[in-house]
Amino acid sequence: MKIRIILFLILLSAQVSIAEEVVDLGEIRLNESFEYLEGMGFGNIEVIDKNDLDAKGFLFPTEIIGEVAGVDLKMRGRFGIQQDLHIRGMGFEQNVVMVDGVSLNDPQAGHFNLDLPLAVSDLDKVEIMRGGSSSLYGSNAMGGTVNFITASPVKDVFKFKTLYGQKQLHLINLSMDKINDLLSFHVGFEKSSASSYRPETDFKTKSFFSKWIFNELHGFPEIMIAQNKKDFGASSFYSSNYSRQEEHTKTRLYMLNFEFQDGNRSFSPKFYYRRHWDKFILDRARPDWFKNIHINHLMGFKLPFGVNIGRARLNLGAEYSYQDIKSTNLGNHSRDNIALFCSLAGPYLERFNYDLSLRVDDYSDYNPEISPGLFLGYSISNKENIFLSVQRNYRVPSFTELYYLSPANVGNSDLMTEECLNFEVGYKKENKVCSYGVSVFKMFGYDLIDWVKDSVPDAWNANNVSYSKTDGLEVWFEWKGGKLTYGYLDKNYKSNAEFSKYIANYQEHEFVFSRSIDFKKVMLNFNASYQESPKRSGFFNIDLYLEKNWSIKDYSMDLFLGVSNLTNSNQADIEGVKLPGRWIYSGIEVAF
Repeated sequence: MKIRIILFLILLSAQVSIAEEVVDLGEIRLNESFEYLEGMGFGNIEVIDKNDLDAKGFLFPTEIIGEVAGVDLKMRGRFGIQQDLHIRGMGFEQNVVMVDGVSLNDPQAGHFNLDLPLAVSDLDKVEIMRGGSSSLYGSNAMGGTVNFITASPVKDVFKFKTLYGQKQLHLINLSMDKINDLLSFHVGFEKSSASSYRPETDFKTKSFFSKWIFNELHGFPEIMIAQNKKDFGASSFYSSNYSRQEEHTKTRLYMLNFEFQDGNRSFSPKFYYRRHWDKFILDRARPDWFKNIHINHLMGFKLPFGVNIGRARLNLGAEYSYQDIKSTNLGNHSRDNIALFCSLAGPYLERFNYDLSLRVDDYSDYNPEISPGLFLGYSISNKENIFLSVQRNYRVPSFTELYYLSPANVGNSDLMTEECLNFEVGYKKENKVCSYGVSVFKMFGYDLIDWVKDSVPDAWNANNVSYSKTDGLEVWFEWKGGKLTYGYLDKNYKSNAEFSKYIANYQEHEFVFSRSIDFKKVMLNFNASYQESPKRSGFFNIDLYLEKNWSIKDYSMDLFLGVSNLTNSNQADIEGVKLPGRWIYSGIEVAF
C-alpha cells in the first residue's frame, strides 16, 4: 500500500513542477497512438487506415491484423468466432489488445482478448506494434500490441450491408453517422450466422456499437456503449479428446473519454468497464456433465498528461485497474493494479529521434514490476532511417492459468510472473515509388508459462518454462497497390516436460503477398500467404475480393464477391482444429 501511495505522490508532484517550465508550442499529441513512433522512422509499426479497411473488404476486425507479417492469428473458427493473437512467436496471453489506447486483455484467458464488440464499420484504423512495449502498456506487452481505433462521425451517412455465402453464411450490417453542433454520434449493428463446415462448428453472432460525442461540453466527452453475443460449436477447441464442445459468450464494453487542451499541455482521462460472460460445455451430447460459467469484470481509469518541453514531448500519467472473476470452476478471485508511467520523446541534434519510457506496476497479488524501454532512430536522409529498441517486459498469469480444473486442463496457483527482454534493430527507406526495410530482433524469455504434460493421456498442466530464446527477421517491400513481406523465427526453449502446448506452436516461416488492382472501377484485392511451423507441414492460403462501385452524388452502391481459401487447401493453425476449405460469399453495400 505504501508503494501505491508513493506512486501517486510522485505523479502529482511531477505535474506541478512541469507546469512551471512549459513553452507554448501549440497543440500537443499524447502517445495514445502508435503513429508518432512510425513518424519517427520505426519500422515495426503497421497502420491500416480507413481506406484500406474499405478497399480490402474485411468482414471482421480480426481479419485485418491477420494479414500483417509477424502477426500469427491462430484460428479455431473463421469469421471472428475465436482467434488467438500471436506476435513474433509470443502466445495469445503475451500480447496486448487495446481499444482507443486502453488495454482490454481478458483476465480469465487470452482466448477472449479479441472478443470485442466491434464491427469493421465501427473502426477508423488499426495499429499494430511488433515487439515488446511493457514500458508503455504494462503487463502482457511482450510480443506486440494491437490498438483498435474506433470511428468518429465525419459526415451524415447511413450504410446497409448484407452478404450470403456457402454453408448458409449470412451477415447483415447497419450503421449511421450523424453530425450536429451539440451531439454527434456513430451507431452500428451487425448480425452473422453459418452452419457447420465440419461437425459442431456452427455459429450465431450479434453486436451493437455506439459512440456519442458532446461537442459543446468542456473536454468534448465521448461515451462508448457496445456489446456482442456469440453462440458457437467449439469442436476440439481446447482438447482433441472432446470433439463436441460448445461455447456461448457475451461482452459488454463502456468507455468515457475526455480531451482537455490548454496551450501546450493536454490531459486525456479515460474511464472503462468491460464485462465478459462465458458458458462452456465440454460435450454437447451431455450438456450437464461438465459445464463452466465464468463472469469477469475489468474496470479502471487512465490519466495521461502531456506537455511540450523545448523540442521534446513529455507524457506521464497513472492508471488503475480492477479485475475479478466469478466462476463455477475457477471460484471467485480478484486483484487490482496501480501503475505510474512516463515517456520523453523528441529529436536530438539533427538526425536522432528518441522515446525513453518507464512504467511501474504494482499488482495486489504480485511484487511491483519496473519496465524501462528505449526507442532510438537515426535519419540517414529525409526518407531513410535506422532504428533500434530495447525493452524489459513482463506478464502476470491469467485466472485460468492459476485456478482452472477440468479433465483436460489443470491450473497452477503457484505460477510466477513471466519476464522477457527484447532487442531490435532495423532499416527503413521510402521514396516516391516504393518503400522497403528489414528488422532483426532477439527475445529472451524467463519463467514463461505454458501448458505441459509428460504423456499423451495426461491432462495439460500450467507451469513456468525455465527459459526461451527467440531470434527473428522481418523483411518487407511495398509499392503502390502491393506489398511483399517475409518473417522468420527461430525459437529455442528449455522445459522438463515431454509435451508443450503453446510455446512450440509458432510460425517459423511466413510469406505474405497482397496486391490491389483497379480495372476501371472494378477493384480486385489478392492476398496470398504461406506459413510453416516447426515439426508441422506448411500450407498456402489465397483470398480474393472483387468489388464494383457505382456513385452518384451522395449515393453509392458496392457489389462484391469474396473467396477465402481459394485453392481449398487443408489448413489447421492449431493441432486437431481443422479450418474451413474454400468459402465463397457475395453481397451488396449501399450508402446515402
